[in-house]
Amino acid sequence: MAENKTKTDIKFHDKDYSSPISGGDFRLRELTLHSRSNDSIIHLNAAGVFVSLDIYEDLFSNVLRGTFTFVDNQGLAETVPIIGDEDLVISYGTPGSEGTGTDFQEKRDLTSEDKSEEVIRQKFKVYDCIENPLTEEGSAKVYKLFFVSWEYVISTKNKISKGYKSRFYHQVVKDSLNKINTKITPEYRKNFFIEKTATPQNTIIPNWTPLQAINFCASRSTSAVEE
Repeated sequence: MAENKTKTDIKFHDKDYSSPISGGDFRLRELTLHSRSNDSIIHLNAAGVFVSLDIYEDLFSNVLRGTFTFVDNQGLAETVPIIGDEDLVISYGTPGSEGTGTDFQEKRDLTSEDKSEEVIRQKFKVYDCIENPLTEEGSAKVYKLFFVSWEYVISTKNKISKGYKSRFYHQVVKDSLNKINTKITPEYRKNFFIEKTATPQNTIIPNWTPLQAINFCASRSTSAVEE
């Protein structure tokens, strides 16, 4: 008869921030605001300033959107000024990613070691800023920034008017994505995986934005991968 053995010498360590506590756990490394009217970088990831950060991912939306709420007790909205046309840079990683000890608020370039430890750094476009007068306390004010991925901004400013003869839909999508990706700083470019489509098509893109062209191709595509 087989004998079952149980390992009893397993040691459990106290929870700390060097390992995930729950699914989806992450560590916010950098949250900075970059204004076109001011060369200084505003750090907003600090106690007494940071209130909430919400990023929304939707299956029916091509890009990420989000809101960031913070307390302004230094008059930043007037001195920067914050007008809703800034860039918001967000850097985060898994709880184990702090092993490199890199200060991402000072160092702009991530090393290969940082990337291997799952640190992600992205830039978003702020398109609106509102003040919440109900939470005003003394001289401090609370502001909410609304932001969106830069891919959306670039797409709205570019049009594709082109005919594709005997081309696969995935090739049209790749061409459309390149229209966006080439206009983004290399540091913030995203890696895309495009699944191959089954049959070549004659396609006309009638002065659409790149994201409109992508949605059109996606709605008509059939996967080339056999199930």
